[in-house]
Amino acid sequence: MGETEYWDEFVVYDDQGGMTGRVSGRIIFNESWDFTIFDKNLEARRIGLQWTAWESTPKEEFDIKADAKISPFGRYTRRLFKGKYVSARSAGNYLAGYNASTVKSNWGNYITREGFLKVAGHLHNSAGGPSPYYGEIPYATRWIERGITDGAAMRTWELYRKK
Repeated sequence: MGETEYWDEFVVYDDQGGMTGRVSGRIIFNESWDFTIFDKNLEARRIGLQWTAWESTPKEEFDIKADAKISPFGRYTRRLFKGKYVSARSAGNYLAGYNASTVKSNWGNYITREGFLKVAGHLHNSAGGPSPYYGEIPYATRWIERGITDGAAMRTWELYRKK
Protein backbone atom coordinates (compact mmCIF):
# COMPACT_ATOMS: atom_id res chain seq x y z
CA MET A 1 0.00 0.00 0.00
CA GLY A 2 3.00 2.32 0.28
CA GLU A 3 6.42 2.91 1.74
CA THR A 4 8.22 4.99 4.33
CA GLU A 5 11.30 7.18 3.98
CA TYR A 6 12.99 5.56 7.00
CA TRP A 7 12.92 1.92 8.06
CA ASP A 8 12.00 2.83 11.65
CA GLU A 9 9.26 5.36 10.85
CA PHE A 10 6.59 3.28 12.62
CA VAL A 11 8.72 2.33 15.65
CA VAL A 12 7.91 3.98 18.99
CA TYR A 13 10.75 6.09 20.42
CA ASP A 14 10.84 7.49 23.93
CA ASP A 15 11.72 11.13 24.59
CA GLN A 16 15.38 10.24 25.19
CA GLY A 17 15.69 8.71 21.70
CA GLY A 18 15.50 5.09 22.81
CA MET A 19 13.69 2.60 20.59
CA THR A 20 11.01 0.81 22.63
CA GLY A 21 10.75 -2.15 20.26
CA ARG A 22 7.04 -1.52 19.69
CA VAL A 23 5.27 -0.47 16.53
CA SER A 24 2.21 1.67 17.04
CA GLY A 25 -0.39 3.71 15.19
CA ARG A 26 -2.77 3.50 12.29
CA ILE A 27 -2.33 4.38 8.65
CA ILE A 28 -4.99 6.50 7.04
CA PHE A 29 -4.55 5.34 3.47
CA ASN A 30 -4.84 7.79 0.58
CA GLU A 31 -4.79 10.84 2.85
CA SER A 32 -1.89 13.27 3.04
CA TRP A 33 -0.20 15.65 5.48
CA ASP A 34 0.80 17.90 2.58
CA PHE A 35 -2.13 20.33 2.77
CA THR A 36 -2.02 20.45 6.58
CA ILE A 37 1.66 21.43 6.49
CA PHE A 38 1.07 23.98 3.72
CA ASP A 39 -1.89 25.50 5.59
CA LYS A 40 -0.09 25.64 8.95
CA ASN A 41 2.97 27.23 7.31
CA LEU A 42 0.81 29.95 5.74
CA GLU A 43 -0.62 30.68 9.18
CA ALA A 44 2.88 30.71 10.72
CA ARG A 45 4.07 33.21 8.11
CA ARG A 46 1.07 35.40 8.87
CA ILE A 47 1.67 35.51 12.64
CA GLY A 48 5.49 35.72 12.65
CA LEU A 49 8.28 33.81 14.34
CA GLN A 50 7.57 34.74 17.97
CA TRP A 51 3.92 33.59 17.85
CA THR A 52 4.86 30.57 15.74
CA ALA A 53 7.31 29.52 18.46
CA TRP A 54 4.56 29.79 21.07
CA GLU A 55 2.02 27.96 18.88
CA SER A 56 4.57 25.16 18.33
CA THR A 57 4.74 24.19 22.00
CA PRO A 58 2.92 21.04 23.18
CA LYS A 59 -0.84 21.00 22.55
CA GLU A 60 -0.87 24.37 20.74
CA GLU A 61 -1.91 25.19 17.15
CA PHE A 62 1.14 23.79 15.33
CA ASP A 63 1.47 20.63 17.45
CA ILE A 64 -0.39 18.58 14.85
CA LYS A 65 0.18 15.27 16.61
CA ALA A 66 -1.91 16.52 19.55
CA ASP A 67 -4.86 17.77 17.48
CA ALA A 68 -7.51 15.02 17.51
CA LYS A 69 -9.15 16.38 14.34
CA ILE A 70 -5.90 16.21 12.39
CA SER A 71 -4.36 13.20 14.17
CA PRO A 72 -7.21 10.99 15.40
CA PHE A 73 -4.75 8.28 16.49
CA GLY A 74 -2.32 10.65 18.19
CA ARG A 75 1.35 11.00 17.38
CA TYR A 76 1.34 7.75 15.46
CA THR A 77 -1.44 8.69 13.06
CA ARG A 78 0.09 7.92 9.68
CA ARG A 79 -0.59 9.60 6.35
CA LEU A 80 1.28 10.26 3.16
CA PHE A 81 3.76 13.10 3.00
CA LYS A 82 5.52 13.76 -0.28
CA GLY A 83 4.41 10.30 -1.42
CA LYS A 84 5.59 8.26 1.58
CA TYR A 85 3.91 7.35 4.86
CA VAL A 86 4.99 9.27 7.95
CA SER A 87 3.65 9.66 11.47
CA ALA A 88 2.00 12.80 12.83
CA ARG A 89 5.09 13.16 14.99
CA SER A 90 7.38 13.22 11.94
CA ALA A 91 5.05 15.53 9.99
CA GLY A 92 4.98 17.90 12.97
CA ASN A 93 8.78 17.87 13.23
CA TYR A 94 9.02 18.65 9.52
CA LEU A 95 6.54 21.51 9.99
CA ALA A 96 8.60 22.88 12.90
CA GLY A 97 11.77 22.91 10.79
CA TYR A 98 9.96 24.32 7.76
CA ASN A 99 8.39 27.08 9.84
CA ALA A 100 11.76 27.87 11.43
CA SER A 101 13.26 28.25 7.99
CA THR A 102 10.47 30.27 6.35
CA VAL A 103 8.98 32.49 9.08
CA LYS A 104 10.62 35.83 9.83
CA SER A 105 11.09 37.39 13.24
CA ASN A 106 9.79 40.88 14.02
CA TRP A 107 13.23 42.14 12.96
CA GLY A 108 12.94 40.62 9.48
CA ASN A 109 15.43 37.80 9.90
CA TYR A 110 15.22 34.01 10.14
CA ILE A 111 16.33 31.82 13.02
CA THR A 112 19.44 29.74 12.33
CA ARG A 113 19.41 25.95 12.28
CA GLU A 114 21.53 25.88 15.42
CA GLY A 115 19.35 28.47 17.16
CA PHE A 116 16.20 26.53 16.34
CA LEU A 117 17.60 23.19 17.51
CA LYS A 118 18.72 24.78 20.79
CA VAL A 119 15.20 26.11 21.41
CA ALA A 120 13.61 22.79 20.41
CA GLY A 121 16.08 20.87 22.59
CA HIS A 122 15.17 22.99 25.60
CA LEU A 123 11.49 22.15 25.09
CA HIS A 124 12.27 18.47 25.61
CA ASN A 125 15.05 18.82 28.15
CA SER A 126 15.16 21.99 30.22
CA ALA A 127 18.96 21.80 30.27
CA GLY A 128 19.17 21.37 26.51
CA GLY A 129 21.95 19.18 25.24
CA PRO A 130 25.21 19.10 23.27
CA SER A 131 25.70 19.80 19.57
CA PRO A 132 24.51 18.74 17.04
CA TYR A 133 20.98 18.06 18.37
CA TYR A 134 20.95 20.17 21.54
CA GLY A 135 18.54 17.87 23.38
CA GLU A 136 16.36 16.79 20.46
CA ILE A 137 16.45 13.11 19.53
CA PRO A 138 17.81 11.91 16.15
CA TYR A 139 14.36 10.49 15.19
CA ALA A 140 12.89 13.99 15.45
CA THR A 141 15.90 15.85 14.11
CA ARG A 142 15.97 14.05 10.77
CA TRP A 143 12.53 15.49 9.90
CA ILE A 144 13.32 18.87 11.43
CA GLU A 145 16.45 19.04 9.23
CA ARG A 146 14.43 18.16 6.12
CA GLY A 147 11.96 20.91 6.96
CA ILE A 148 14.79 23.41 7.43
CA THR A 149 16.40 22.37 4.13
CA ASP A 150 13.11 22.48 2.18
CA GLY A 151 12.24 25.83 3.78
CA ALA A 152 15.58 27.31 2.76
CA ALA A 153 14.99 26.08 -0.80
CA MET A 154 11.53 27.69 -0.76
CA ARG A 155 13.00 31.01 0.40
CA THR A 156 15.53 30.88 -2.44
CA TRP A 157 12.78 30.14 -4.94
CA GLU A 158 10.66 33.01 -3.60
CA LEU A 159 13.59 35.42 -3.92
CA TYR A 160 14.27 34.27 -7.46
CA ARG A 161 10.59 34.60 -8.38
CA LYS A 162 10.53 38.24 -7.17
CA LYS A 163 13.33 39.24 -9.55
